[in-house]
Amino acid sequence: MPQTSSTKQEIEAPSSPIRDKVRRHRSSSPASIVEVLDQFRKGAKSMLRSQALFTNRAAELEGKRGCVATREPQKKADFKKRKTLGSTSRRIGRAPRRPLE
Repeated sequence: MPQTSSTKQEIEAPSSPIRDKVRRHRSSSPASIVEVLDQFRKGAKSMLRSQALFTNRAAELEGKRGCVATREPQKKADFKKRKTLGSTSRRIGRAPRRPLE
């Protein structure tokens, strides 16, 4: 089963012999085929760079997610405490209402 290329050398290795073979072929003009091969190589390099950036970003987010996951139970517990206090927690810090005159 073929594997996806993961380095610049793995991408350029098969494209160089193909380009040379096309240039030696005598029955047609190789310019357009060589141009397409070069575009393919550039696109593959760009995809490798993007993949590396996405991999790094995913690892960074996983690290942040781990920090958040450890704090999550504490937040839920605080929320449950506030919810059980109900409306009395709102009245604690206020002065009593006076009737309007």
